[in-house]
Amino acid sequence: MKLSKTNLLVREVASSDKHDPAINGVHVAKDGTTVAANGRVLMAVEPVAYLPFPDVGEEPDIGDDGVTIPLHIVDKAISNLPKDKRVALQQAAITRVSGGVELTTCGKAQVDRVLGSAVRQRFPEWEGVIAEARKRSSATRVCVNRLDLIKLLVAMEKACPDPGNKNAVFMEIGGESDPLLVRCMNLQTGQHAVGVVGSLDTHGSWMEENAWEEEILSGGRDQESDVGGELPSVPLRKRKSVRKVIKKRTGGK
Repeated sequence: MKLSKTNLLVREVASSDKHDPAINGVHVAKDGTTVAANGRVLMAVEPVAYLPFPDVGEEPDIGDDGVTIPLHIVDKAISNLPKDKRVALQQAAITRVSGGVELTTCGKAQVDRVLGSAVRQRFPEWEGVIAEARKRSSATRVCVNRLDLIKLLVAMEKACPDPGNKNAVFMEIGGESDPLLVRCMNLQTGQHAVGVVGSLDTHGSWMEENAWEEEILSGGRDQESDVGGELPSVPLRKRKSVRKVIKKRTGGK
């Protein structure tokens, strides 16, 4: 079974917690889909279409339950990918699953193999997470942890580069307490990537618009007002009042 670099790069959202080995790796499903998650973010990439690749040995059946490859093996395989950026060579083959899991990469004149123990713990059920996010994606706003979202978007940017620099990502939003569904496509391999970011519990509150936001968002700003010049200075004592407002609006949290 071949895994493209796009497949391997779901590792960007995998858990770094070695005490939770079930998600401290990249799961490869029976069909070649790769999945990674950290409890807050999930990303899946579809199997790579056939691309020519040198014969590097037998490619065993990974079984109905698939296999979860530890992060250190995935990372080593990624580092072993050749400098030759031809898409066909930016792949790793699973060449062993018995007695360990092995990923093999191939350059112009060199074959690299990295072998280690597969993760024994079962990877969490993930298809239902994505399906439920799609089912609930009907409302228009959601609050998420921005670092979680950035991590997912960085992973998608690496896995799905866009030579045309449009960098399109498609987001489907559910209700305020529902996850955010994110989709994009690698234009070189044709693979689709799907991600999910869990919503942030705001305890029923929502960020209020201040006067500036209301003006900007309503399109009511004076288009003939002066622009440029120096930024107005803000007295330090203003910062305390801002903190008081924030504290009041969030109930002191």
